[in-house]
Amino acid sequence: MSDAGRQAHRVHVSCALTDAETRYAQIEKELLAIVFACIKFHQYIYGRPVVVQSDHKPLESVFQKSIASTTTPLQSVLLRLLEYKITVQYTPGKEMFVADTLSRSYLIKEPPSRVEREIAEDTIMSINTIIADAPVSNSRLQKIREECARDEEMQLLRQYIINGFPQNNSKLSGMLLQYRSLAN
Repeated sequence: MSDAGRQAHRVHVSCALTDAETRYAQIEKELLAIVFACIKFHQYIYGRPVVVQSDHKPLESVFQKSIASTTTPLQSVLLRLLEYKITVQYTPGKEMFVADTLSRSYLIKEPPSRVEREIAEDTIMSINTIIADAPVSNSRLQKIREECARDEEMQLLRQYIINGFPQNNSKLSGMLLQYRSLAN
């Protein structure tokens, strides 16, 4: 949102695809994600201009075309989005750290419970609201990255998020054990 006096807030959300949805074309999956987010945050975004950042470049052109000029499967999804003031902006995936992490969180064999997902989503929303309200300078962000790279526990956590946690909890320290419980 770029209106004068308004703060821009970044919000991230994630969900697992159903078995049928995994067979959709990539552009349909990307549109489905936007629909999911709009429905999830309807009370916050309805009637307001929203910029959706996506690492799927073709989405920009889909939103610039008329609905009639798109394919039938895309038309039905685009019709669901008509009530929102959406602008899709291409952002390279390497610049969307939180979204990338969320997309990998569903690679875990057993999906988290509904309550765990809601807690995680609320936590992410709170973190991003704080970050948006108190922007971090590039130099500060670089310092945070450097400190995280030096932190042994943070590096282990990163590896466990990417590759999965060990089955044997005795190998985990106290803090990592807490994260392990969230991963189940």
